[in-house]
Amino acid sequence: MSDTVKGRFIVPQVQLSDAAVAARINLGLTDAALGEDLDGVPQPLTASSAIEQAHIEFEAGKSGFSESRYEVLYNDHGLLSVEFTSEYKGAYQSSVKRHATFDLRTGRLLEVRDMVADTTALQQRWQQSINRRVTDHLNSLPKEYPQIETDTNLLADVKHRLYWNDSTKVVELQAGEPRFYDFAINSFGLMLYYDFGFPHVMEPLQPDTDYQFTYADIRLWLKPRGPLSFKLETSPPSSKSAASPRG
Repeated sequence: MSDTVKGRFIVPQVQLSDAAVAARINLGLTDAALGEDLDGVPQPLTASSAIEQAHIEFEAGKSGFSESRYEVLYNDHGLLSVEFTSEYKGAYQSSVKRHATFDLRTGRLLEVRDMVADTTALQQRWQQSINRRVTDHLNSLPKEYPQIETDTNLLADVKHRLYWNDSTKVVELQAGEPRFYDFAINSFGLMLYYDFGFPHVMEPLQPDTDYQFTYADIRLWLKPRGPLSFKLETSPPSSKSAASPRG
């Protein structure tokens, strides 16, 4: 579903044989696509009402929120995973991505712990991945941004934002980090996202935020009866439950 005037704000909606489950998912999709960006969230929240409100706020210049779109990352084995992109205009043009994954049989918005039994092991592996990425990123920065070698204050600021310890050569994240706030699944595995929160003018100096863990990587940690349990089978069956998102 999209803004019929300009197609500026687009919200995915699904059609399923179970209308109640579809309604639950569609509410979650609408909230993920537009809910966080609206100054006034309409009640009841529907795709139509949210798009109308987004258009009103955009025309009134109430916020910099200017566009929304989505991409289906996975729609198989009774699971739907969607990436949402929100665009903003202002002093600097920017965009934010967020993700939502649903169980098409129940309509539940899933969390990582619904699929992975040993989240501690996964978090430790993720910490190692973040450390390797930051290490490689800092090593490559002088080639991509030569000015950083002479601007010691800028380099020190980048390292500080990356929680980098120059003595131990490791990233020292805050307690409990990284957290499983944002994730998605695709045909390759589980995607986790960690953003160091660099300000817009420094975003080019931040490492990539997405971390792909293949199903082989996480197979030992999956819940035997969780949504991804089919990956534990030798020959996973073909899916018979898929939604039909429509824009």
